[in-house]
Amino acid sequence: MLLADIPVRLKSYKFQPEDSIGIIVDADTDLNARWMSLKDILSKAGYDNLPAAPSSEGTIINPPADTLLPRVGVWIMPDNKVPGILEDFIRFLVPSGEARLLEHARTSIASIPEGFRRFSKEKESKVLIHTFLAWQNEPGKPMGQAITAKYLHQDVPEVDGFVRWLNALFAS
Repeated sequence: MLLADIPVRLKSYKFQPEDSIGIIVDADTDLNARWMSLKDILSKAGYDNLPAAPSSEGTIINPPADTLLPRVGVWIMPDNKVPGILEDFIRFLVPSGEARLLEHARTSIASIPEGFRRFSKEKESKVLIHTFLAWQNEPGKPMGQAITAKYLHQDVPEVDGFVRWLNALFAS
């Protein structure tokens, strides 16, 4: 698991004082549990100024003085506020004019007969977004290409928050 590798990567790479790294993870079903896991990992790696809870704008942690550790940014998908996964974030990008199609996909998924449903409840967001994308003019486009094709729109407040976090972490 990549999370377990964080301390090794933080200590084995020769960081410069101005370096930053970003950690983007899914909250999955428990945002607090995911934060506590990351907080424990970062604490063991040498960070001592960790907040009790993640910032709703994305967390940025400065390294302790006199260390070779980089500044670390943490974004917990979908929005640092609620449990979920990347696909929950992507759902914010579905254009409002496509709400009926997205709802039809949700209803279709919910109506899958018992015994034919091959995915867990936790994977429904993933199934929903990929179903929605499968019903576009060019089915099967990856999410990034779906933005370029205008099946998804990035002009939403949730994306603005993510971009502000990226800029604060890497551009300042």
